[in-house]
Amino acid sequence: HETPVGTMADLVTQVVQVESPVHVDEVVARIRDAFKLQRAGARIQAAVEQGIARAVAHLGIVRQGAFLALADAEATVRNRRDALSLGLRKPESLPPAELQVGVMRIVTDNFGATDDEVAGTLSRQLGFKATSAQLRSVINAAIKALLGEGRLQRRDQMLVASAPVAPDDVATEAG
Repeated sequence: HETPVGTMADLVTQVVQVESPVHVDEVVARIRDAFKLQRAGARIQAAVEQGIARAVAHLGIVRQGAFLALADAEATVRNRRDALSLGLRKPESLPPAELQVGVMRIVTDNFGATDDEVAGTLSRQLGFKATSAQLRSVINAAIKALLGEGRLQRRDQMLVASAPVAPDDVATEAG
């Protein structure tokens, strides 16, 4: 908690560079472990939050709710089967951006998929042996977000990728 804010921002950035996107709680845990602390009390969490604020303001880190990511990096689906940190295996700690990338890949690679197919396949890709109700819920939230953004559509019971709009089509529609 006595670490200068600039140093803490550098530590936050190092964690995010390795694990982007990552839940804020996991960043706190990594920094706590780096200082060989058993727990992160209110002062330590406040110091990390200040470091996060500085990293977001000056070091190319983006905060999306409870998640941090590199501003210029695309999320990838990571297998957590052998993850030592229990925080990485909590469904609520799975970054929505990572889930959305996984959903889109499954739907496009298979020319469509049902919600259940997406949930089962993505669960396995993430390294989970079973799809719990909580895991299904966060995957369904990612599907709902993609539907809301117009990146996915429903055709009957299938999720399909929305057709990308070509720049020429936009010009024609506008003109």
